[in-house]
Amino acid sequence: MDNMVTRWLEKLRENPPPWQGVVVCVCGFVLELTLGAIFTFGNLTTYMTSYMRDRLDPTINYAQLMWVSASLSFFEGLTLSLGSWLTNRIGARWTAFIGCSLVTSGVSLCYFAVQHSVWLVALLFGVINGLGVGIAYVVPLVCGMSVRSIFVSSVACRHGLCWSRPLHVGTVYARVVGVVCYVLVSYFKDQQLLSQVPYVFLLTGGVYVVLQALAIAGMIKKPVPLKESDDCQELGVELQATADGMKPEDPSSDPGAADQEPEEGSAADYSSSMTIMQAVKTPTFWQLFVTYLCNNLCIGFINPLWKTFGQQFIQDDRFLSAVGSAASVFNLLGRVIWGFVNDRTNYRVAMLGVAGLLLTMFATLYLTIHGGKAMFLIWVCLVYMSFPGTFSIMPAEVAHVFGLQHAGEIYGLIWLSGGLVAPIPVFLTDLLLQRFGYLALFLTSAVFPTLSVICTLTFRGESTRRQRLQPKAIKNGNSI
Repeated sequence: MDNMVTRWLEKLRENPPPWQGVVVCVCGFVLELTLGAIFTFGNLTTYMTSYMRDRLDPTINYAQLMWVSASLSFFEGLTLSLGSWLTNRIGARWTAFIGCSLVTSGVSLCYFAVQHSVWLVALLFGVINGLGVGIAYVVPLVCGMSVRSIFVSSVACRHGLCWSRPLHVGTVYARVVGVVCYVLVSYFKDQQLLSQVPYVFLLTGGVYVVLQALAIAGMIKKPVPLKESDDCQELGVELQATADGMKPEDPSSDPGAADQEPEEGSAADYSSSMTIMQAVKTPTFWQLFVTYLCNNLCIGFINPLWKTFGQQFIQDDRFLSAVGSAASVFNLLGRVIWGFVNDRTNYRVAMLGVAGLLLTMFATLYLTIHGGKAMFLIWVCLVYMSFPGTFSIMPAEVAHVFGLQHAGEIYGLIWLSGGLVAPIPVFLTDLLLQRFGYLALFLTSAVFPTLSVICTLTFRGESTRRQRLQPKAIKNGNSI
């Protein structure tokens, strides 16, 4: 009986059922739902800043709270490659458990941090939470990287959907106890509202525990389908033998086969994957790196400031919270839409759409002061629909160009660019906002998607992919 069960389990591992992908997708949905705290920060900033000004120090302002968002982005980027490495070494579930433990701990302990200092909030909500998000975020991507960007975008859309959940935890939780603030000049003053702020983090942490426990149970890394041979290493030997001029053992091979590009996700595509050291020697990698960096900088500007900018001419906090809810829906839709566009067209078309829309929206965002509530709502929603496309398009393109085997590590290195430049929006906000106002800040922000457009127009990913698939290049480890 034991032997029968063992054989059945081994057969199940070798030939996973078709519904395994659905399980990974659903559990990835739940996991990513808990990892998007950075997208909630724009709404939470007003409540956290008001609370700490009232209870701790009246000199605390929104600019200081931007360091929380910056530290979260920075440390999230630092650990994304580590998360991919851990997934390959200790498994998807243990990696997700480590990351989720850090996330839940960091968010829950903010109950105490928000009552003591801004820098303690930055440590817990920024550093600890960011480390956990970076480790856990890549797990669903690595588990499902073998499919195209429509899967990646469905994973990423969960990361965006979470934007609406803690947003409502903060605003709706306050309204449940009968507090609604319709007019906001600068900071909240209502004591009953402010008293609820620390409990938002406890409530959010409790929700995280339940959702993450369910998600971790379904995190299974799907084995790579080996179509040409029973083992990747065996196929690699055959490819090297071909490169050396030796005749492959497979009698079915023919001279014309070398001209046929291997199917994406196949064993040949997997075994020819480039390492990180090979990838960084290509112009393609640095184009992706700069594109991600510039698009990510736009998030650093808009996340903490969209609501504070709206408060300059909209004296209705209920409406501003509704804008945040609508933006979260567009955030979700954008990830799916851009992934679909990438699948139906190509990387260049999709990324030009993302960067072009970002450029247009940031360059004209200040005009919403004259357009009123409706224009502000539309512009914020379009901004949040555009930048998530980066997270849908980029992982799929990395896997396509550089191969599946090390795609997680390479994407993690690209993601690191967003963390390294996280302090830039803080410095530019301090420099420009006080002296020149929001107009100068938004126009400066528009420079970064302009650079993304330039990098995308000159992108030559297909050339790198074709050269990668040449057996000689893989054998000798030559840079492309």
